[in-house]
Amino acid sequence: MNNKLSFLSLVILLAVLTACHKDDPTPNPENTRNILFSVRIPDASGMSGSVYTQLIDNIDAATYDNKTAIPTAYATPPVIIDDYVFDLPGLTTETDIIKKYVRVNGQLVFEKSFTCPAGSGAISLVTKGDKAYVAMRGLGLILILNHKTMAEIGRIDLSEYGVGDRNPDPAMMLIRDNLLYVGLNQIVGGMTPDPKRAKSDVVIIDTNTDAVQKMITDERGYSMPTNIMGDIQSIFMDENKDIYINCMAGLGYIGHKGGLLRIKAGETVFDNSYEFCVTDKTIEGIDYPLDCLRDMVYTGNGKLYACASVSGYYSPTPDYSADRVVVSLEIDIKNKTVKKLDIPRGNIFATAVGRYGDNILFGLATQTGNGFYTYNQKTKAISESPVINTAGFPFCFKVFKD
Repeated sequence: MNNKLSFLSLVILLAVLTACHKDDPTPNPENTRNILFSVRIPDASGMSGSVYTQLIDNIDAATYDNKTAIPTAYATPPVIIDDYVFDLPGLTTETDIIKKYVRVNGQLVFEKSFTCPAGSGAISLVTKGDKAYVAMRGLGLILILNHKTMAEIGRIDLSEYGVGDRNPDPAMMLIRDNLLYVGLNQIVGGMTPDPKRAKSDVVIIDTNTDAVQKMITDERGYSMPTNIMGDIQSIFMDENKDIYINCMAGLGYIGHKGGLLRIKAGETVFDNSYEFCVTDKTIEGIDYPLDCLRDMVYTGNGKLYACASVSGYYSPTPDYSADRVVVSLEIDIKNKTVKKLDIPRGNIFATAVGRYGDNILFGLATQTGNGFYTYNQKTKAISESPVINTAGFPFCFKVFKD
């Protein structure tokens, strides 16, 4: 919907800066440089700038510049599939090119590219076999590529599922049991869903036929299911194969409920017995309500780690680089509890969350520095300052599964 969205509004007002992760990553000391991270350096306007992506060996205390990093898209973090890295253009007018890199000897080497239709807004990619499904956020369709050859093999038109126009705004995706689940943001008016429509839509596609099976709708007051700008973990599957979906509720601007909905294993409807609203909670150590959950990573046993924005911390005249509005959270999705971790608040440009072994990494821009703080799940130890210091705002943290 509204293919002429203000990118500045999305970056600054929505500021859904994403982190990229993989389920249950396990460090492999025999394979060097199995960590990918990105940093973002916005220009004065905030609507554009630079992103640099590089590979590193470990999370030992260190400071990294961008001299050996490669430039990647400003709007959306890279997507990792096996040893390949896909650089998607995201919600930007700068390019419509998907670039494919391969990890070789600890370096990212360009391999192939695909030029999307103009205004594609390609923001997410998942694979099944040789097929890659790419959500075209700007065009209301799913592009199907052979991700090995980077050749187009099909398209899935979602225009009939748009509410208010012919674009339902497909966002993050997940495949379970040969079914592709696609969160539909249903954006109107440039930035948010219709304030009068507090509903969440997910379209389900049969990957054997690439035909839409149905659209399902939850009507309990949540909206904007899955992250609007690229957090792949905003729709995730737990160890029971239950799917959880982060509903971002217009980023807290329209009075909708924000939090998690569920689709149980073996079912293709929303679970009416489960909802987890986080925007109505009083959380110790946080002075105002959460706007919504931003980037996140699920680690098992009901534990979810996430960043959230709290607009109450903005100054009267917001300074998006200086105001520290992002908090770090430990969430129990089974018992429905939220705990603030003792990590400094960050600005809205950095909300990255990742995992490395027992450590959860929060990529933040705080008053004590730019970089990745660590929280150890076993020892509960928290770094007082960034362990990985970066030359830019942390944008993405990812561990390859070697």
